[in-house]
Amino acid sequence: MIEPVLDVWYFMLSTTMCCAKLLLAFWHMSVAKPGYLENDPSLNWVEVMTKLKSKYLCPHCKVIKTRSSYHCHLCNKCVDRYEGHCAWTDNCIGRKNNNSYFAFIFYVWLCVFLVGWTSYSTIPILECELVDRECVYHSLCFYCNEYYWHYFCTYFDALVCLFFFFPSSWFCCKQWMNYGQGKTSHERFARQARSASATTNGTESERGDSFASLADLKEVAGDEARAQ
Repeated sequence: MIEPVLDVWYFMLSTTMCCAKLLLAFWHMSVAKPGYLENDPSLNWVEVMTKLKSKYLCPHCKVIKTRSSYHCHLCNKCVDRYEGHCAWTDNCIGRKNNNSYFAFIFYVWLCVFLVGWTSYSTIPILECELVDRECVYHSLCFYCNEYYWHYFCTYFDALVCLFFFFPSSWFCCKQWMNYGQGKTSHERFARQARSASATTNGTESERGDSFASLADLKEVAGDEARAQ
């Protein structure tokens, strides 16, 4: 048996730090505002409605939608860079808390992987192999010499971690792809389906969803007003 170079306190400290980062990311994701679109009081909403098409406007929030925004019907607000409504926190995921959301998913995946791998590796260990000296993992032993408790704890932990491993891996991969493409899940999946349907029916707009900011929409509104 190869003994570890570091004492058990380092293992406990690193695991605690990983869990602390998970809780910190979850806390910030829960309390941070996702990036709601605010109404511009300088705009005459009635006039804006006559100059821009309805798909660029939100009649509920009375705001001009950006390219990646979406009106969340649960929060009843428009969220910039809308990723989705998180059921764990009852909060939207948007421009201001998307990074915390990604960090939370990553640390969930990391903790699930570490705990599951440790539990699976511990299943065949039924007794301590060090008989002539003290084991450095002695403080972490939990009924290691009682077979029923040992099998229950190791198999239960391994199965629970296996259950959460695949969905957490999927969410991690999806967020990596979102960051690589510079898009949100709502843009990649929901709008992709609508664009394919519109292209098939020959009703795709010439302008498309190309507005990236409120300033772009104001400029277009001014151009349309001058043209009239």
